[in-house]
Parts: sequence; C-alpha cells; structure tokens
Amino acid sequence: MEPWRATPQEPSLSPEDADCVRRAWQAFTADHPQRAEALHLAILEEWSGEDMAQYLGRSYRATLEYLSQCRKVLRTYLQRWCGDEPQITQAR
Repeated sequence: MEPWRATPQEPSLSPEDADCVRRAWQAFTADHPQRAEALHLAILEEWSGEDMAQYLGRSYRATLEYLSQCRKVLRTYLQRWCGDEPQITQAR
C-alpha cells in the first residue's frame, strides 16, 4: 500500500458535499493541471510509487513529497469551496 492512498469501504458524501467537492476539483484542475493529473494517477488509477516517480522524473521520496504537497493545495480548494472539509461516511 502506498502511503498516500486511502482505502475507505465505499465512502459516501451528502449531495451537497459531493457538489462542492466536484466544484473544488474542477477549480483545482483548471489552476493546477499537473498536480491534478498526479493525484488522479496515484489515487484513481492506483499507480505505484515507483511508476509515479518514473513518470514525474523524480526520486521515490521526492514523489511522495510532491504528492503530499498536491494534497495540501487541493485541501485549500476544498476549504474555499466547501468550508470545513466534507464529511465522508462509511456505507454500511
């Protein structure tokens, strides 16, 4: 398991939170396309740390730091668009 990858069991958001997350992601992607692509590949496409490092042309440790910084920037968009971070609940 890569350290940046969360593994929640079927996370769900309220419709309002899902909408603000979608708008925040769109704004983040427009302003930071390379960061958005890196997060997309790491999380949604489940690329390994080694594959990400090779793709980004960075060392493995530098890649982990870069992804951490990408998440921090994304978090500022979530706070701007959603206020407090959206509440993710586990489906039962």
